[in-house]
Amino acid sequence: VLARLSGEQQRWLNAVYLDSETIRKLNEEEEVFEKTGVRRNRWGTEPAVQIERAEKRIIANRAQAEEVQLLIDPIDEEFTARGGWTRFFVTMGSNPHVHSSMSCSTCYPTTQFGWLTDHSGMNEDEIVELAGDEACTVCFPTAPVADRSSPRQNRLETPEGRAARIEREEAKTARDAKKAASSIVAPNGEPVYDDYSHPFKTERAAEVNAVGGLSSALWYDDHPEEPTWFRIAANVEDAIAAKRGISIEELRVTWMKKLRDKAKRDGDEGKFAEKGATIFDGVDEYKRTRAKLEAEWDAASVAEDQSDEQKAAFVVLAQQLDLLIGRKRGSRY
Repeated sequence: VLARLSGEQQRWLNAVYLDSETIRKLNEEEEVFEKTGVRRNRWGTEPAVQIERAEKRIIANRAQAEEVQLLIDPIDEEFTARGGWTRFFVTMGSNPHVHSSMSCSTCYPTTQFGWLTDHSGMNEDEIVELAGDEACTVCFPTAPVADRSSPRQNRLETPEGRAARIEREEAKTARDAKKAASSIVAPNGEPVYDDYSHPFKTERAAEVNAVGGLSSALWYDDHPEEPTWFRIAANVEDAIAAKRGISIEELRVTWMKKLRDKAKRDGDEGKFAEKGATIFDGVDEYKRTRAKLEAEWDAASVAEDQSDEQKAAFVVLAQQLDLLIGRKRGSRY
């Protein structure tokens, strides 16, 4: 409760400090103007009006801070009555440091603090060990100076910081789970590539592309893109079947229905009747070629003391596999 109240009070006091600084700077500029007749800044509102408004805000914000202090006082009295204990605070910002109080000489009037309430009562050695390189050497004289070559992690966090971290982690887990649910990879964990050697990002995109390619293969005879269509269909069906836990035959039944329905919509029922029964022959032929090359790759990759000719053949084999699977050349080797 005290941590929350102190944070609220600090916000009011920060507003008072900033308005006080505004008044100071405006007064300094007015003194320069009186001496030189030159204004450093051109204000849309007269400095006197700005000062008057800032003074009113200071009065209002101080009143708010005093109201919070009335709530803090009884808690401070209880703390004193119980004999007190060590408390620790961490500055909020891009360069956090752990302090033993909120009045450290290294901090500023506007410094925001988080309360490390879970660690109250610890001694200096304990807090320095947990704070790592973020322990303030003014508050904790025994804290070692940070060594950039061997950084020590801060293992302290405020309850609010812990809650925020857990929320971020849960959100990331949810995002990762959603991404995994829609993503697609080959059974060996590698990406499945489209006709531009780009990995498919989603299962749906891969399936649409694969079925679309087979549909094109039904329509065209000996099209130059046919090997690519069969390659994509083969790799996608392997990946989807493994992900869904079904057989290739079960998946092909679904795809055949999609192909039949599309042919019917497009008025290509004759083409489907002519080539539908053999549409997966090209897919199976691709898989046989892929299996042969992968077996050669497995054998060559474990061979020791290769000659220059064997090494050159190894590179060629890698390039053939890249081309066959759809990867960009050289990504395997």
